[in-house]
Amino acid sequence: MSIVLVKKLIIQNYSIDLLTIIACVTLSSKYQDSLSQFIDYELIIQCYPIQSIQQIHNTEIHLLDVFSYDICVTTPDHFFSYLINLSNNNNYLKEILQQARSLFLIKSLSNETIELLYNYPSSIVTLSFIFKITSNNTFFIEQMKHFLLHKKDPTYYFT
Repeated sequence: MSIVLVKKLIIQNYSIDLLTIIACVTLSSKYQDSLSQFIDYELIIQCYPIQSIQQIHNTEIHLLDVFSYDICVTTPDHFFSYLINLSNNNNYLKEILQQARSLFLIKSLSNETIELLYNYPSSIVTLSFIFKITSNNTFFIEQMKHFLLHKKDPTYYFT
């Protein structure tokens, strides 16, 4: 995702400096649904000529503004968390959701999944990964188109 952000800045003729690149990387780690969302800002400051952590945060906010990014946008990880919370004490359902979330995190490093995130709603991406775990079928593009055409309650896909 950091490469995508930098490319967008280049297209918009935005001046790119070290602080901008660092902000792109930190934003990417925050919004790419990484299980490890810990960013060691102190280490970044020690390694690069940056005065304060606030300077990085200000640049992140500026980048979000440049891209007109709404931080309220839900991600597939939000949907996985929501469905896991809804599953109450159903351990079978929780296991399926955890497997689908793990598959998503593994696949999220691929360009194919990144394209899916840009082209389809997060809820559809989430349901597709759940479908993959429960049916052992391939999904991605064709399955997402099917989900968009035939919207159903999420519990339908667990049976």
